[in-house]
Amino acid sequence: MAIRIAVGALGTGLTREETTWLQRALAGTGRATLIVPSFAVRDACRRELARAGMGVGVDVLTLGAWVASLWELLGDGRRLVGGLERKLLMAQVLAGAPEAGEGDAPRALTPGIVALHARAAAESLPYIERAGEAAAAREGDAVAPVLSAAERALVQALARYGEELDARGLTEPSVAARLIADQVRALAPACARAVAVHGVPELPEYALELLEACAGAGEVLLCVDAGMAGMAAQLGRRLGAAVERCAPRDPDAAGTAADVPAARFAEVAGPSARDAAHTVLVLDAARAGDVVAASPDPLALARHLAPRLAARGVASRVEARLRFSETRAGELFFMLIDVLDRMGNEEPVAWWPAPELVDWIRSPFAGVWSGAARIACASDKRWRGSRLVDADGVLRELRSLQSNETRLESDRAQESGAARRPVAVFDVLEALGAGDYRAALQAMLGVAQAASPGMFGQGGMVAKQVEVAALGAALACLADARRLGTPPAAALPVLSDLPVKVSAAVEPAARGDGLGAVAFAALDAAAEGAPASAAAVLLLDLDADTCPCARQDTPATVLARKLGCAGASATPAERQRVTVRRALAGGRAGTLAYVARTREGEEVFPAFALDELKNALGAGAAVVAGLPTEYALAQNLDPSGGEGLALETVSCTPAHALPRHLAPYLYLPDMVWRGAVVPRRFSASSIEAYLSCPYKWLVTNRARSKRLDAAFGPIERGNFVHDIMQRFHERLIEAGLMRVTPENVERALELMRASFEELKADHARGKFTHGKYARQGAARVRSPYVPLGELERSRLASVLPMLEGVVRAEADMLPIFTPELFEYSFDAADLRYAGRPLGGRIDRIDVAPDAGSGERFVVIDYKTGGSDADMASPDPTAREDAEAEVSTWIPGRDRDKAPVVQTLIYAQAYRRIAHASPQGAAYLITRGPKVAAMVDEALTSMEPPAFPSGRVYAFPDLPAPGKKSKKPEGTLGFTEMLDAVEAGIAEELDRLEAGEIAPAPAKDSCKYCPIKMCEKRR
Repeated sequence: MAIRIAVGALGTGLTREETTWLQRALAGTGRATLIVPSFAVRDACRRELARAGMGVGVDVLTLGAWVASLWELLGDGRRLVGGLERKLLMAQVLAGAPEAGEGDAPRALTPGIVALHARAAAESLPYIERAGEAAAAREGDAVAPVLSAAERALVQALARYGEELDARGLTEPSVAARLIADQVRALAPACARAVAVHGVPELPEYALELLEACAGAGEVLLCVDAGMAGMAAQLGRRLGAAVERCAPRDPDAAGTAADVPAARFAEVAGPSARDAAHTVLVLDAARAGDVVAASPDPLALARHLAPRLAARGVASRVEARLRFSETRAGELFFMLIDVLDRMGNEEPVAWWPAPELVDWIRSPFAGVWSGAARIACASDKRWRGSRLVDADGVLRELRSLQSNETRLESDRAQESGAARRPVAVFDVLEALGAGDYRAALQAMLGVAQAASPGMFGQGGMVAKQVEVAALGAALACLADARRLGTPPAAALPVLSDLPVKVSAAVEPAARGDGLGAVAFAALDAAAEGAPASAAAVLLLDLDADTCPCARQDTPATVLARKLGCAGASATPAERQRVTVRRALAGGRAGTLAYVARTREGEEVFPAFALDELKNALGAGAAVVAGLPTEYALAQNLDPSGGEGLALETVSCTPAHALPRHLAPYLYLPDMVWRGAVVPRRFSASSIEAYLSCPYKWLVTNRARSKRLDAAFGPIERGNFVHDIMQRFHERLIEAGLMRVTPENVERALELMRASFEELKADHARGKFTHGKYARQGAARVRSPYVPLGELERSRLASVLPMLEGVVRAEADMLPIFTPELFEYSFDAADLRYAGRPLGGRIDRIDVAPDAGSGERFVVIDYKTGGSDADMASPDPTAREDAEAEVSTWIPGRDRDKAPVVQTLIYAQAYRRIAHASPQGAAYLITRGPKVAAMVDEALTSMEPPAFPSGRVYAFPDLPAPGKKSKKPEGTLGFTEMLDAVEAGIAEELDRLEAGEIAPAPAKDSCKYCPIKMCEKRR
């Protein structure tokens, strides 16, 4: 067996050893074959051979092309399957696989799964019969590899795939290579008697078998790069050949690998300095000529650096490959498939509010030509603002939008005489819903071709060309799938992984004097350039995360080892080493750089090859100094690097303070309502917000930060409970019961259940059909409580048991009072509180007959959550250190709690409106239920008690008759307390009108504050 394995420094061209061997082979057999790793190396070697006088007689081919050429001569008539065909057929096999067995999870058909099986088919298909031999050996108690369940499933899939190939007259190159090897052994054709392999980093088992057959008929030379010594050792063991060193290369040969130039090393401080530092490195190199800037992700590098370089007069270009799913068209295509699937098969919570469809409307593939951004924003606002939107309604809107746009486009075309542009905003969705992916892509392509370059963003014409090319490639892929009989749904994972070539160029407004151009490239592409062909090569973003060295095992690789067909390949570390050194050899100077910190400040380690090269150079390693740091934020963020920026010092007011001339605008006393100027009313909740924290009031009330989406949260739950309680008491009155008593609890519970069902239906339709609001004509439900999923439905169902508990509690509460007013609005009363207009709505007012000082009443406010300990405060005069008289008082301030004064404000307001006698201000917390109340002392001393349980504080706070108390007796009556609270609030509102907005939160004020970065947050 004439096999030689030679190790030496390889490049894109040939070594002296290879040149001499090929000359000798040509002299002996008249022809030879040179196998190379890529097309770029193929072209370089062809030029090298032509210069050496061997332009004819040596076939320079990649491994796949070599097998294909031999198959044309020695094959059996079947056609070799292509890479795309392999994936499509494998996807078809996997999609039609039998159901998973008991206990097995069904296999998801993803691009990764299809790619794994396709790679296994390409390399291991001829060897799957060894799995059966292994099983037979195990039955005979011989030592044999044991296949796991995943590996057995993989073998079964490969067997079915082989059957599909046979049915179509196709075969795998690996199967063909084994058949060719048999023919070579038998016939010893001239085309297989002299074969050289130049720097191929991976040789599958079928290739090694074919090379062995060629060695039996002639000679084989395997040249391995010195950086891949591990692979050379594998080949030596597998082929039984000694590993020798290549003869010293000819330093004058143009295509041989030159010595690696003295490289510089750059450590970028962090992500915010990354683009600025890379720009400095590229500019410095461009002064010497054209530059190659290579990165693991060249497209991302170009997106960040090209605008900065153009601002400095440097032209740039980039060539890269994207998966179809990474293009804008592909992203939208798969996004629409996903959202339509969720809209059709899952609950609304899985897709509402359909932001994907908003992105679709404003995309350059939908064909909304007249104000796409405006229409998209309006649709987004409408869909987010209501949880009553359903899938059919959304699709009806889009169908209507298609009709309107088609009509407008027809009118425009008729007026201008131009061709009518296609509209596909609904057609694409309709085609995707029907599974007609080809029609959807065709519609998107038609719109993209008619769209102006400006619709594709800053990329302009280049971006348009990329998207049009991507859609064309996708249509070709589906055409192949149709030809092979692959179902469209099974072809989707293959389509997602379809490679699309991307190329773009950015020209500056004016080229800088003496500056070369920049070519952004992948590391592998940079390594295939001719030696010293660029002034400089920069290898950027070389860190351990983007350039990993770990070899990842998959079921396919493990199966290959068990079947004895793993072949020989270089490790990731060896490939990285060779790639980096060859890339550096492409420039007359070289720089390697990596970013040393993450955004979180964690350390990032350099890539293995960078670290190895730096250590090899030792003290001679040159380190780039003076790069931008993360402290120069303005310069780093500016594409021009801060050129022309001026630093000016200006005077401004302190933080959280308003200038004197702006203070009057903080609270505007008037507002326009339905065309008329009316006083602006405070509400009890806005007053509470200011008392809680002035800055919180500014954000939540004055600035009015508003959420986009209709929610299913505490506000909606509270509205639902309020509506049910109002309807419940209306039903009580209609039934002649007036209030809940121990005797009518069961009947009251029936009425509560009926009220719950009525309001549940009203909220679901967004319209009142029962109760006061329906009679008043206020049909629309504000912030309805609409569940969109099972979890939300269970939360809604939990409201009824909670309210049944409230009904039972009301039977013993306020026995001499009768609920009379519900959701009582006093906006029209022209009421003033704390010297300012006040408006609002009181949840409930219970009344009792006049006892000498006017009709008695208790204000009740419903709360669906919260702590009763925070909602009521005791008499401030019943403390050891209390003052004898209290003229102003803000409840909760003495305990560093956010003041809760809503019911106190309501009690004072109704006292003035009805000239009645306030007896209490209570919060009925429905969860529990629990009561927190501040009441007149008469309610705590009555029998039976007004509130049998709960946190109830009397005013004045007096000891019970016949009992002694260590604390002093309170002196603040309930009405005096209401006056004191109003006086305290008046002082606070004076501060508001004076412009005081600095944050001053109590310890519980910040819980629901939207300002997360406030320096006073507690």
